[in-house]
Amino acid sequence: MSIGMQVYLVNEAEVKAVAGSGDDVLFKWLRFDEDGEDSLAPLDEELVDEMEDECPGFTHADALADIIAGRVTRPEAGFVYAYAFEHVCGCFGDWVHDHFHRSNPELLTQLDKMFEKHGVSLRFWGGLVGRPPVPLPDVSDSPMLGHWTESEVVSAAPAFRAMRAVGPHGEVWFEEMLDEVGAWLEKVAAKPGSMLVASYR
Repeated sequence: MSIGMQVYLVNEAEVKAVAGSGDDVLFKWLRFDEDGEDSLAPLDEELVDEMEDECPGFTHADALADIIAGRVTRPEAGFVYAYAFEHVCGCFGDWVHDHFHRSNPELLTQLDKMFEKHGVSLRFWGGLVGRPPVPLPDVSDSPMLGHWTESEVVSAAPAFRAMRAVGPHGEVWFEEMLDEVGAWLEKVAAKPGSMLVASYR
C-alpha cells in the first residue's frame, strides 16, 4: 500500500486547462527539459517492469499526449496517466510537502476522523487522495491523485485553526504533521486561484 505523499501547490485553472487543451507546444514544453532531454524517460525506466506487465508499448509521454488530447487510449494504464499528470503538477507548481513523505493509510484515516470530530471539512481519503482534479483512468493501487481547491481550503481554515488552538492532539511527530497541513492551508490562502494536488503511493 502507499507509504508517502507528494503535495504540489498549483494554479487551479492553469493545471486543469492542460487536460484536453490539444496544445502541442505545451506538450513539448512538458516533455523536454532545457537541454532537450526527455524528462519523462526516467519514469519509463523506473517503472519498466510494471509497464511491460500492464501496458507494453505505452510510455509516460504517450499518457501525457493523451491527457493533453483529452482522451484515454490505454485505460489499463491508469498508473502511467497518474504519474504523467503528477509530472504536469511538478512542472507548473511548487513542491510543498515535508513530513508527509512518510504517511501510512492509518495516519490519513486518523486525520480524517479528527477533522470530522472538530468540524474541519477537508478530507484526505476522497479528497487529497483518490480524487483527481481532471478526468483520468481509474488506478487500482497507486499513485492515487487527489486535490483540495482554494474554496475548500478557505472554508475549512477557521475550523482547522480552532482545532489547533485546543491541541495538542498527539505526539510531537503528529503535531508536526498538523503543523504542515496548516502551512499548506496558509500557502493556498496566500495564492489566490491555487489548489493543492497530491500523489499518494
